Amino acid sequence: MGEGDLIPEPRAAPVVRAPRRLSAPRRLSARAVGFAAAVVGAAVLAAFAAGAACRRSAASLPNVLLIVMDTTRADRCSVMDAATGIPPTTPRLSQLAATGVRFTDAWTPGGWTAPAHASLFTGLRPDRHKVDVGRRMFLDESVPTMAGELGPAGWRTACFTNNELVGADLGLVRGFERWDGLFLDAARPYPWCDATHAKVLDWALGVHRAGGRFFAFVNDMEPHLPYTPPEDVAARFLPPDATPEEIAEARAFDFPKTLPVMLGTQVLTARQRTILTALYDAEIATLDASIGRMLDTLAQEGVLDETLVIVCGDHGENLGDHGLVEHRFSLHRSIRRVPLVMRLPGRLDGGRTVASVVSLEDVLPTVFQLCGIAIPPGLDGVSLLGPAAARDAFGSQGPPGEFLDRMRALVPGCDPSRFASSLRAVYDGRFDYVRDETGREELYDVALDPAEERDLAPAGGAELTRMRSKLSGGR
Repeated sequence: MGEGDLIPEPRAAPVVRAPRRLSAPRRLSARAVGFAAAVVGAAVLAAFAAGAACRRSAASLPNVLLIVMDTTRADRCSVMDAATGIPPTTPRLSQLAATGVRFTDAWTPGGWTAPAHASLFTGLRPDRHKVDVGRRMFLDESVPTMAGELGPAGWRTACFTNNELVGADLGLVRGFERWDGLFLDAARPYPWCDATHAKVLDWALGVHRAGGRFFAFVNDMEPHLPYTPPEDVAARFLPPDATPEEIAEARAFDFPKTLPVMLGTQVLTARQRTILTALYDAEIATLDASIGRMLDTLAQEGVLDETLVIVCGDHGENLGDHGLVEHRFSLHRSIRRVPLVMRLPGRLDGGRTVASVVSLEDVLPTVFQLCGIAIPPGLDGVSLLGPAAARDAFGSQGPPGEFLDRMRALVPGCDPSRFASSLRAVYDGRFDYVRDETGREELYDVALDPAEERDLAPAGGAELTRMRSKLSGGR
C-alpha cells in the first residue's frame, strides 16, 4: 500500500480512560521472572543449530511486524466476512489483503490472551506449551519462542503491549530485547492505538536507518471491553435512533456489570446486543484505521515492502452469543475464529484468499521459513507457505479457578459452578465440537449454522461420534 491510500479520518477529541479490566485472572509465579533475565539456554539453542545452514542471504531477510488485534472476532471484520456491516469495519486490512493473503478460516487454540499468545509465540497448542493447563499460568523457560530465536539470528526485537497479560509475569515476553508495557500509563488518552503505533514506528524506523532488521510485536486493545470508541467513528455504526441513554449504558458495560449476564440472571435484549455490537464494530474500525496509517508511514519510508506484516486476532468475543459476553467460559466459533492477514511481496502476495483451516500455531513456522530459520520438529503449527491441506483446529481452556472466586465475592449467593470445568474443542472445516470435562458437549454445523445457534449434539448421530473421536485423538 502506498501513500495516499486513505485520507486520514477526522479524529474526535481524545478521552482519558483507565486501563481495561481483564476478564482472565492473573497468576504470578516465582518461576516467571523478568523478561530481561530470561535467557535461552544452551540446550535450547542447540535444538536450532541446524538452522544456520538454512539461512537465506542477509540482504533478502525481511523485517517482521506482528500485530495482534486483541479480542477481535473474525465475523465482525469485513476483510474476513464481506457481509459484516455497512460501512465496512476493516477497509485498511482489506487493502493489505489485496496485495497479500487473507486466511478466512483461521482459528485460535485458546479462548483468552495468555494461551493464545503463547501459541502464537511458540507454534504449540496449549496442551504442549502448558499455559492455562491445570492452574499453570506461565510459559516455561525451556520452551523456545519466536523472539528468542529471531534475536540471536540477527533481528532487533521489541514488544509493544497494551495488555498486561503479555508481560514478564506470565513469561510471554521472554526473548524481546525491549518491552514497552504501555498499559502502565493509566492517564494516556484513549484510543491508545495511534500513540502505540507512533512508538512502534519510532523504534522500527530507527533500527532500519541504522541498517538493522527488526521484529516488532504489537498488542492493540481497542476491541476489548469496555467498548468506548471515538464518537465520530461510533456514529457510523450505531442505529440512527439510538438514544444517548442507550449509548451511555452500552459504553459503561464492563466487568463486573457483565456478571449478571454471564450468570444467567440477566438476558441482553436484542436492542442492547445491537448497540453493544455497533460500539464493538467501531472499536475495530478505529484500530483498523490506525494500523493503516502505520503501514502508510512504513511505505513512505520504503520499509513496507521489506517487511513481513502479519495482523491477527488472539481470540474473539461473545456479544450475547450463547447467552454470554466477554470471552471466558467459551470455546465457540465467536471466540475461536479470528482474522488473519499476511503480506510479504514475492512470498505472501497477489491478493489470494486461503479458505482452508489454519491456526495461530502456524504463524511461528511461517515466520521462521521466511526468515531462513529452520523450523524445529514437533511443532503443532505448519508453515502457511506450503500447499493447503485438510486440517483440524483444536482449542482448549483450563479451569477458571480464581475467576470463579471473584464472581462469588462480587455476586454473593451466585452459583458459577457451570463454568468450573475445563473445555476442549475441535473444528474440522465444517463441524465444531466443544466438550467440557464433565462430558457436556455441543456440536454445530458451521456451514449451515455459522452463528452456532442449533446444537446438534442432543440428537446424536455419526457426525457426533466422528467429532468425539477427533477430539480424543488430538491429545
